[in-house]
Amino acid sequence: MNLFNNKFTARAVTAGYVFIIYLTTGLMGSVQVWLRQRGFLTVASGLLLVAGAGVAVYFIVARLGRRKPKHLVILAASAAAYFVLSVKFAKTPSDRIHLLEYSLLAALAYYTVKFNVKGWPAYPGAWLLATMAGLMDEAIQRFLPNRAADMRDFLVNAISAAVALLVVRLVIEENDEVET
Repeated sequence: MNLFNNKFTARAVTAGYVFIIYLTTGLMGSVQVWLRQRGFLTVASGLLLVAGAGVAVYFIVARLGRRKPKHLVILAASAAAYFVLSVKFAKTPSDRIHLLEYSLLAALAYYTVKFNVKGWPAYPGAWLLATMAGLMDEAIQRFLPNRAADMRDFLVNAISAAVALLVVRLVIEENDEVET
């Protein structure tokens, strides 16, 4: 599957997404404080995660037609992995947004990297890009009011990117040849 028509579009969309992550880092701290003060933070982050998961499942199952039992098992296993991540590592609702944020970034990075890197090396390359973007996100948060750098968030970013790339490889790109 080709998500982008050309290398320029892939790079522009992926870079734009990373830019939006960085640009909204300070704003999200203020939004989180506002939502927390009104008692809506848990509901808002939960709705965002459910909506993101719903869009992903719709895209994979309905639009791409990935309905084989093995696809559904892989999707269920990835949902279980995200659930464990959200319970064990992403303790606050705002931390759980990282699951969605860096999963999408990993997928975008993969479809960008595969223009230049053929076969299986595109996956670790995409993971490295998403993980480094997460590390920079945490570094930026260190200097912002209402935000704090947290290695736990970095780990959630890295693991959620890996889970997303497994779904891309095993479900979305299953028919593509992976060169060894």
